[in-house]
Amino acid sequence: MLLSDGAIMSDARVVAEAKSLIKNGYNVTVIAWDRKGNLKKKEEYEEIKIERIHLKIIFPNYACIYSSNLVLHLILFNINLFFTLLSKNFDIIHCHDFDTLIAGFFVGKLKGKKVVYDSHEIYGLMIKPHMPKIVGEIVSIVDFFLIKKVDAFITVSEILADYFKERVGGKVNISVIMNCKDPDDFKIPKKEVAELKVRLGIENRFIMLYDGWLIPDNGLEELFSAIQKLNGQIGDMMAVICGDGYAEEEFKKIVKEKNIENYVKFVGKIQSRDIPLFVSACDIMYVIRKPTVKYNFFSTPNRLFEAMIAGKPVIASNFGNVKRIVEKGGFGLLVNLGDITELCSALLTLRYDNKINERLSEKAKFMSRTYNWPFMEKRLLSLYESLTLQT
Repeated sequence: MLLSDGAIMSDARVVAEAKSLIKNGYNVTVIAWDRKGNLKKKEEYEEIKIERIHLKIIFPNYACIYSSNLVLHLILFNINLFFTLLSKNFDIIHCHDFDTLIAGFFVGKLKGKKVVYDSHEIYGLMIKPHMPKIVGEIVSIVDFFLIKKVDAFITVSEILADYFKERVGGKVNISVIMNCKDPDDFKIPKKEVAELKVRLGIENRFIMLYDGWLIPDNGLEELFSAIQKLNGQIGDMMAVICGDGYAEEEFKKIVKEKNIENYVKFVGKIQSRDIPLFVSACDIMYVIRKPTVKYNFFSTPNRLFEAMIAGKPVIASNFGNVKRIVEKGGFGLLVNLGDITELCSALLTLRYDNKINERLSEKAKFMSRTYNWPFMEKRLLSLYESLTLQT
């Protein structure tokens, strides 16, 4: 498996796929890009062998994330990855996202091996707001061309599968393997949950959990404004913010300036193995994306699937794929993020209306009967079995 982020411990999808394959007799190695240059070159994580390519890149601010600086380093990473892969023995090469596809595709074809492309997002749309238009268009052209040439194509939702089908035609067989969660992983002892709350100093609080990138467009500024506007009406509610990102320090500054530090706690980035513990410790989850870019209409945050498995109500975006899933399952309150009053109302409802809370919780659990990792694991294994029969 190839990944452009060295910290695979925080990538729940890659970890889930790798563990499922290992459990069923496959020998899995993840080759990843260590962008900070501070991780071990080789190690194991939950029986997953990890090898890293150290290529340090410094992002002084977000404007530089999608810039010529990254493009240059991405090219260098793929060159390094290409020659690293030439020396490896493998039967299947599994490329996670466009970042790793070019090197993985050409080495796979040179060696006569099967190439799997696992597209987590629409890469061209994702970079479009931050790069010259021509760059996004070139990436999309190359992306759609290679999709037609790989041996297997995976994406994370039906809405993304429909998007790719429209652009590459009916010749490509698309497997939809969602970022669903394993119910067994979320069977957390009450003692561990209590210990976490004590450790974080959030015992006896009503917990709203956010887990994701600390960047604009994920609704955190609006959340902080809503908490300030309510001015203590939410009582003992605490917003626990997990994750990291370029805007982390700016968000902490905003919280301090709004004098809402008693209602917001930043805990940093957590490993995928710890996500079930944090989700079990919360009462509701915050799953918001802003409709500022087209990419967000296709987004399906992992937090939706975590909420389903754990039976947690959500406050969610009233648009795109998030709206479609929450409306289908009826396990959350949808808000238009431009209306802070609406967000305030949702916070108060979920904090104080126990009947609504219980009803949404039961609906989340019902959704998890279909949206769960064992079901998705069968799709992954079926795909791999078909590829190994062809080798």
